[in-house]
Amino acid sequence: MRKVLIIDDDPEVLNSLKRELDKDRDYYRVEFASSGKEALEKLEEENYDLLITDIRMPGMDGVELLAEILNRGKWVHVMVASGETTMRMITLKKMETLERFGVLNYIFKPYVPSSLRKLIKETLSKIGEADYISGISLPTILQVMELEAKSGILRVRSGKREGTLFFNRGVLVDAISGGKSGTDAALEILSWSEPKVQIEYLLPRRERAIKESITYLILEAAKRRDEA
Repeated sequence: MRKVLIIDDDPEVLNSLKRELDKDRDYYRVEFASSGKEALEKLEEENYDLLITDIRMPGMDGVELLAEILNRGKWVHVMVASGETTMRMITLKKMETLERFGVLNYIFKPYVPSSLRKLIKETLSKIGEADYISGISLPTILQVMELEAKSGILRVRSGKREGTLFFNRGVLVDAISGGKSGTDAALEILSWSEPKVQIEYLLPRRERAIKESITYLILEAAKRRDEA
């Protein structure tokens, strides 16, 4: 079952959302956190398909939460909630963090619970439209994504290791694995043996952090494997 984590420091807001979203409990499970710190604890314990966070919160705000998730080498689909005034006041540095994370959607508060419920179902449905690929090497998959100008998010697993590759219209724009990102993460992922690959066909809103070509990355990863 899909899992959603919603973070907001207002208990009345959380109670209102819980009443509405419980109507879909047969389709997905919703958990709530009242702070960024509590959210991080939950994210360490299990994986979520979708995270919805308020920007303005005491202590660790929503952007700082996403930055810490990135620092820990994790990634999850995210929607950010905020009042219009807060969005206008957000600093360039914080906006860069949001762009780096690849936020799926921006929601203006106050929430309309029924509208949020509909948006969650639609988003989880798109996330669920994923292909699991086996019998094809990861370098071949990357070359096909490039050749066909595909956009999507590749989740790669090999043993206990996990990594994520982000494609935008055939361009590998970024990667995350453990504490690494960008080119270093892409090279690490390409070095794994017998990886399992899942492709989610969602356009990642993500700045380009990888400048090297896919051909270069494949050859460099192979060279490092040989040297090892």
